[in-house]
Amino acid sequence: MRPIKNRTVASDLRFGKSRERAVGNNGELNASNNKDLLVQISKFFKEASEGGIVTEESAVQQEDLQKIRKEMLLSAFDSQDAHKELGEILTSELYVAANREGFARRYLTKQNVAQGSIPMTKLRMKNQVGVVASGPVAVMPQLGRDNFFFPPEFYINARPYVETREIAQSSDDVLEEKFVEGLEAVMVQEDRTFLALASATINTSNPLTTVSGTFTPIAAITLRNLIASWDLPVTEMLIATDIWNDIAGDPTNWANVIDPVAKHELLLTGKLGRLYGMDVTTDAYRFPEHKVLSKGQIWNFADAKFLGQYTDRGGLSSQPIDGAIERIPGRGWWITELVSFLIANNRAVAAAVRS
Repeated sequence: MRPIKNRTVASDLRFGKSRERAVGNNGELNASNNKDLLVQISKFFKEASEGGIVTEESAVQQEDLQKIRKEMLLSAFDSQDAHKELGEILTSELYVAANREGFARRYLTKQNVAQGSIPMTKLRMKNQVGVVASGPVAVMPQLGRDNFFFPPEFYINARPYVETREIAQSSDDVLEEKFVEGLEAVMVQEDRTFLALASATINTSNPLTTVSGTFTPIAAITLRNLIASWDLPVTEMLIATDIWNDIAGDPTNWANVIDPVAKHELLLTGKLGRLYGMDVTTDAYRFPEHKVLSKGQIWNFADAKFLGQYTDRGGLSSQPIDGAIERIPGRGWWITELVSFLIANNRAVAAAVRS
């Protein structure tokens, strides 16, 4: 979901002053070959991060929902039941988006935690030092004892709130704007926590790699081999926007080693293609406030079952709040989740940064 104000339907997308459609009837970016596709992907990400691109199906749904949301939001100001129901709908949409687009949830395995039990992960190696999250973006080492890790649970919270004045003065989809704010509070916090865990593993088993100048295929395979040398399957690469620009800016060297994604639906989840057996992903498509990678960052991760896990006890829950709590006329929701995050194998992470 993206702000409606500058949204572009993928089937109508055109780059620059070109009259040619950027996306064909098959849902793929129009490109003559792999070299051209790398360039077109860069243009696509630039459009997505600046204004938002959606599929045609999503655009139709959002157009229908915009009026419904406005009516539901107005109803929430008059009815406690409508207020509660709207919070449950918003929370459900946030949860779906976090599962679809979040890096933490993509790279770690999910463990279901039953009522009355605590998160617990069995070790693949005895006396291994792992890294657990003690809170949002707060991490600490933990020594596995008796072949198990016990990552602590903590809360991640969001507090979207709609002032009465916003309803009166705005012609936009106010509720969708609150969704974007909520996504920053939930998914972005999860991803930042995951990257803080990953950062804490560097220079334990695998050293930080420095890339001088442009990122090249040789640098990519060198980083990958840090994890592969421990006999671990390397399945994921996560790169910052400027690193992707290096790849797209040098299609001659990259076109023969990377298999880029052409489907715009996949590109809208950050997936770029396959490189040396790894799925390559970026946050280049995200709004600036949703990006979690610093300039020049490259991450490699082993397969999730060798890397770590997260727990999510019951997903997101919402509780209505109003002006009596916020001291400002309006309606909103206190949204929270109880989670834990763990990287259990330091050898399963490798990182590089451009100097």
